[in-house]
Amino acid sequence: DDDDDDDELGDAAATVEDRHMLMRLILHTSDVANLAKPWRIARVWSSMVMSEFWAQGDRERALGMPISPLCDRTTTKLPQSQVNFANFVIIPLFDALAKCLPGFDVHLQTLQRNRDRWAALAEVPDAEILDTLARRGSLSVFVRRATLGGAGTTASRSSSAGYASA
Repeated sequence: DDDDDDDELGDAAATVEDRHMLMRLILHTSDVANLAKPWRIARVWSSMVMSEFWAQGDRERALGMPISPLCDRTTTKLPQSQVNFANFVIIPLFDALAKCLPGFDVHLQTLQRNRDRWAALAEVPDAEILDTLARRGSLSVFVRRATLGGAGTTASRSSSAGYASA
């Protein structure tokens, strides 16, 4: 009989542990979920996150330090970084949650559409993407200047319009 009691307690403890793990996973997901938001929000958040990364890389370069991954504006491209982040980090995370949480798959679908939109922008220069957001009022001038090193860009209207509608 004692063995039966231990098994029941073990199952109950595993259930509580599983619930805590699921809650931690949901919290982490909410922290990195900008790519699963509507496109008009996701593209701005992605741009702001990369702006922070690039500013960090600029500072590391100025201090003669090794530049952290994704922080070198000369080698890290905004669209491709978002596609890779979606493919290797966020989609697997959202896929796991969609299997546990009924109705969560709608967020996975939004994430996949946004990943595809970023992939379609692979040939658009980062400065043009950021300039388009700034002109539309979607990205603060402060972030734009920090990202572009204070320099303006000469992005063409026709290419920028592609970003706005992509």
